[in-house]
Amino acid sequence: MPDPRDAHDILRIVLDEIEGGADMPLTDNARTDFISEYFPAFDRRFKEVGAEGWNKEEKTVKRVADIHGKIAGMLAKLGNEGVVTARILMGVAPIVEQQCGVRTKGEGAWCSGG
Repeated sequence: MPDPRDAHDILRIVLDEIEGGADMPLTDNARTDFISEYFPAFDRRFKEVGAEGWNKEEKTVKRVADIHGKIAGMLAKLGNEGVVTARILMGVAPIVEQQCGVRTKGEGAWCSGG
C-alpha cells in the first residue's frame, strides 16, 4: 500500500480495520462521527511524524482499530443489530482510547493524537 498522504488516508485505513474487526458494516453516521471526533488529533499527529512515523506505528494502530471493531461488533450483536451504529462505535471509543495509551507503552499517540 502506498504511504498515506494525509490524516484522511489514515482514517480510512483505521475505519476499514474497525469494520473488519466488527465483522459487520459501520453505518455512515458511525464513520462520520468517528472522523469528526478523531480527524483533528490524527491530522496533528500526521503533521508531527509524517508517513515515516505512520509506517513505524501502523501495525499498532491497526491492531487497536481491530480491537475497537471487535468490541463494537460484540455490542451490536448483543443488541441484535446487524451494523455498528455511531452510538456503539463512539461509546466504545473512550475506553479503547484510554487503554490504547496505557497498554501500547508509548505507541498510543495515535489513540489520542499525541
